[in-house]
Amino acid sequence: NPGWGRGGPADDTASEPVCGRPLGLWMAKRESVDPNFTLDEADDATDGNSETGRREDTDVILVADAYKGFIMVTHIYGYESEMHTLATRAVTDPPDYKFSLLNAVVQIPSNGDVYLTETSQTFQRRRIFHAAMDGNPTGRLLRYRRETGIVEVVADKLYMANGIALSHDEKSLLIVGGVRVLRFNLASQTMDPNPFVEAMPGTGDNIKAMDQLPNGKRVKCYWAALGGKYTKPFSLLKFVSDKPWLRAVLLALIPYRQIIDLVPKWTALAVYDEQGKLIETLRDDGAMDENGNKVAVTVPWVSEMEPVGDYIYIASWYNPFLARIKRHDMGFKSITF
Repeated sequence: NPGWGRGGPADDTASEPVCGRPLGLWMAKRESVDPNFTLDEADDATDGNSETGRREDTDVILVADAYKGFIMVTHIYGYESEMHTLATRAVTDPPDYKFSLLNAVVQIPSNGDVYLTETSQTFQRRRIFHAAMDGNPTGRLLRYRRETGIVEVVADKLYMANGIALSHDEKSLLIVGGVRVLRFNLASQTMDPNPFVEAMPGTGDNIKAMDQLPNGKRVKCYWAALGGKYTKPFSLLKFVSDKPWLRAVLLALIPYRQIIDLVPKWTALAVYDEQGKLIETLRDDGAMDENGNKVAVTVPWVSEMEPVGDYIYIASWYNPFLARIKRHDMGFKSITF
């Protein structure tokens, strides 16, 4: 069907569950995740003649797909890649349950454990704003181990569990949850009662540990992409956060696409130091043209920013394009809550 795959935020063709949406990607070694794989198999695949071929054959991509579950893609350097489903539910979930919205994935270098976030157990990705406005914390942090080949729930009742990153000291995981950044202690396998960041200036998406600021200066820090406003002068999510009756009315009466249009657009990246203190923010609230009229934000709904050379590339869960900006053209501002 030529219309499939164009679901978008409103998913008018109802095709997202059919086609899937790979939200989290992670490069790994197959022997670190596949309980049925040995390096002898890699030798057989290359006839034992190429050490480079052996290394490449063990490279896999781990995928957290919003609809298809936890997937491993093998033979990624050729034209005959294969998908292997590692899990579609946690071991303690009912047999008929399937992950509702897997989102992000990260692997721990020291032991190979893989952690994933499930944003909501109630709403799918194509109704992500319903999950945000519903307010019920049904998100989870999941762990996969090669030794068992199963997924376990290590933390639940998380609000909008989204992006995930390993801390620089490799002692904890940082998990975006709405406007907060939570911290999970890897040694005790518990959530820290004190969040890493109490309130970001916008609703968070992905977070990543970086060794540089956006301007290129070498500093250990964390980049948090912000998809929507949670600051002055207006934020729809903040306005309705303490009004459950209003949230219910909006969800019941307003078409989903119109709810999306009600959210103020901006481009934003928040940069935090190793203690969770805000260092700087990149913002685009929309410019003014020569006639004094406000111009729409060029790249709203930011999900991630990645530095490559002189540019920073801007990805989005919404926009049908990839954007970039030169580092020296970026402007940084402080934000008033």
